[in-house]
Parts: sequence; C-alpha cells; structure tokens
Amino acid sequence: MMVVATMLPFVPLFGPRSSCPQTPRCLGRSGFPADGPTVVVMALIGLATTLGAIALAFVPPADEERPAIAVLKVAGMTTTLLLAGAAVYFRGKRPRAAARTPGGRSAPVGAVSSL
Repeated sequence: MMVVATMLPFVPLFGPRSSCPQTPRCLGRSGFPADGPTVVVMALIGLATTLGAIALAFVPPADEERPAIAVLKVAGMTTTLLLAGAAVYFRGKRPRAAARTPGGRSAPVGAVSSL
C-alpha cells in the first residue's frame, strides 16, 4: 500500500514535464543542463517507472490465499489514505474566525489575550 501512496505524487511531477519544454514559457527555464528532447525522454522514463511501480504494487504475492482480497486491501487503504489527506488539506484551507478580544474588537496580530 505504501508504494502506491508514495509513488502517486510523482505522476503529476513527471507527466507535465514531458510536454513542458515544447511550450514557449518553458523554453530555457527548466533548470536542467539540457532542454528539449533530453528532458522529454527523462520525464517519460520517470513516468513509466512510476506507473510500473504502482501497477506492480497491486500484484499479490504468489503464496496469497485470496489474491482478490489482497488487491482490494491495497486499493482500499490507498483510497482511505488519499481521502484522509484531502480532508486535512481542505480543513486547513477553510477560513478561520478572527480572534476576538473581550471587548468584541479584533485582536492585533501577535497580541496575547489577558483573560
């Protein structure tokens, strides 16, 4: 399960990289020693390796008694982990209520309340 969860962030990292050097805004700004075909080939190798590792993580071991359950466990726990991460992310993006002083005014940033 951890292989899938660890490798998923690399898919959007390598995927757009394979098409970026052809756009005018990306030319000469990649930070790599080479642009163009070299970057595209390296991005495609990284993407293929990442997708291959994710696919192999779903293959159950040979001695597994119930291979379908093993695949469902990997898929289910990966989905649970992704949903928990999304919940934490969106919880952090919610606007927070302004800290109020006892008089009802907003407290200045960094102020300590003397209750």
